[in-house]
Amino acid sequence: MHPRTLFSYDKDNVIREGDTVLIYEKHDLAKQVVITPGAYYSAQKGVVKHEDIIQSGERYGTKIYTSNKRSCVTILRPTSDMYTRNLAQRTQILYTPDISQVLMRLELRPGVLVCESGTGSGSLSTSIVKAVMPTGHLYTFEFNETRVGRAKTDFKTLGFDPYVTVTHRDVLNEGFLLETTEENAGGVAEGKIDAVFLDLPRPHVAVAHAFQVLRKKGKLCNFSPCIEQVQKVSQEMARLGFYNIVTIECLSREIQTRRHMYTSLSKDTRPAESQKPEVKEEKEATKGEGIAQGRRNKKKEKDAKKVSKLVSMPQTEARGHTGYLTFAAKF
Repeated sequence: MHPRTLFSYDKDNVIREGDTVLIYEKHDLAKQVVITPGAYYSAQKGVVKHEDIIQSGERYGTKIYTSNKRSCVTILRPTSDMYTRNLAQRTQILYTPDISQVLMRLELRPGVLVCESGTGSGSLSTSIVKAVMPTGHLYTFEFNETRVGRAKTDFKTLGFDPYVTVTHRDVLNEGFLLETTEENAGGVAEGKIDAVFLDLPRPHVAVAHAFQVLRKKGKLCNFSPCIEQVQKVSQEMARLGFYNIVTIECLSREIQTRRHMYTSLSKDTRPAESQKPEVKEEKEATKGEGIAQGRRNKKKEKDAKKVSKLVSMPQTEARGHTGYLTFAAKF
């Protein structure tokens, strides 16, 4: 039986007290909340009471009207992508384009053992655990003690406790090795780990530590925002004997489809039968009417020439450079 987590589905699909849900208002406005009796969600045009959701036995995917009936929201179950977009960011995080490359190129699947440094906000950690559970394990390291505590709380809320070990440590100086204890699961030994991910200020220093714990043909990935870091990491990888060293940059642009109104240059864009006779009559009557009436008629003529067309175009504002991903395999 697959273990239950925040992302698990129930047969009845009913929203219950304590569930973490995504309240979706529109494509650029969604918020992650925990369903709690007595609490409420303030939408743009009204309020949604958590108590109403629980008592009415609403299901995921249901549209719920606000208390004043002026708008509605949709209650959704979080996915990895939605969770990342609505994550409380304690540090800079990786987004879906970069995460998908990491999961694919490191060949993460159930049963794989992964080391990660640093944990940060847990954006990538969440996707890694989802990929390797229930038989794999993530060992994630973070040098900031406050972020370690918050990450442990988040993973417990998600139901990931059995599949992730969070350790407070400076990997640059102390490496990845972990003794086998009840808290550390099977621990981290030399040549035991299938994949390592680095997101550190001086990643070239940690490449040797990654080489130590990786098994033969194990995969290494480094994320760095600066090309100078990439150069140092690549040189260190080559020196230690890594092969298939590749660096990529992921840039994605959302394509928007919308109806665009524009004024045609032709005299009349409408079919002859659709022309309204009253427009012509008003046009002839403008001579005897006042200036105000004449302006109104001109506006009608201008509006009559406007054409609606469905167009697709790249989003004008898009997320640009986040960082470079360097991949390699241990010889």
